[in-house]
Amino acid sequence: MMTFIVEAIDSTEARIPILAAASQSLSTLCGLFLPAVSMLPAAWGVLLVVSFFLYFAIFARLSAKRHRLKLMRTSLPPDCYALVRAELGMRLLWQCVFTWSALTAVWTVDVLVGTVVTRGATDWCFIADCVIDCIAKALYTTAIMEQADTAAQLTRIRKEARKRTRLHW
Repeated sequence: MMTFIVEAIDSTEARIPILAAASQSLSTLCGLFLPAVSMLPAAWGVLLVVSFFLYFAIFARLSAKRHRLKLMRTSLPPDCYALVRAELGMRLLWQCVFTWSALTAVWTVDVLVGTVVTRGATDWCFIADCVIDCIAKALYTTAIMEQADTAAQLTRIRKEARKRTRLHW
């Protein structure tokens, strides 16, 4: 859902946000099935590769958004609403990439360490996931609040400019 929302912020069509969200959802779904196929090493490996392949699609989207934003910055005025939306979308996608990469790294380390070391009573992977999730939510909220403030300031500036124009006439 988060991928869909982040992709839809600056999109003009539904196709790309739906495909991006589907790739991340299917990646997560493959990861969900990993414990169920752990007795079949070949199936586990294939599912893991498919999961990572679908996950890495977010990096392709990040690159495409970065390129699109660069073009928009050269062709649109800085206070243009489309540019403001694109910048918010880019910022949130960066945060998604960072967050989900951290979650993926924690999971990978947990799997690798779990094969070598016996697990104790404390699930450190779960604790790390919770901390990362809290940080992510704080980052998303901050980005959205700052964007709302920016939009309010732009609206206020435009209203003041209209008032000045009316005074001139």
